[in-house]
Amino acid sequence: MIFQRVKKLREDYEYTQDFVASKLKINRVVYNRYENGIRDIPIDILIELSKLYNVSTCYILEQTNIKNYDIFLRDIQEFEDTLLCNQCGKKNMKHSCEQNYLFICSSCNFSMDMKSTNYCKN
Repeated sequence: MIFQRVKKLREDYEYTQDFVASKLKINRVVYNRYENGIRDIPIDILIELSKLYNVSTCYILEQTNIKNYDIFLRDIQEFEDTLLCNQCGKKNMKHSCEQNYLFICSSCNFSMDMKSTNYCKN
């Protein structure tokens, strides 16, 4: 559930609900309702939370376990620079999805999933 990840992020940073609410310019009771799943988190608050914790909105929404896209993109670039296709053996693997490690060979269309439990939810 989304509220669990929001609460965990706050606790990881050792922030109080009062502190986060003040950063978001909302009432602490309203923030508490977001964190406890009583109210849906509006998109503008979701974006501000992602900035506060330096994580993607997809991470907060539990669509991925990728916390920091800079690290993710660095990893993707390293894979594209070095990964050989398991089918044709060429170094033509291109990243095909912004939320996981799926690569497709531009020579033979073979796909490879380079999942990492550190980043991908599925």
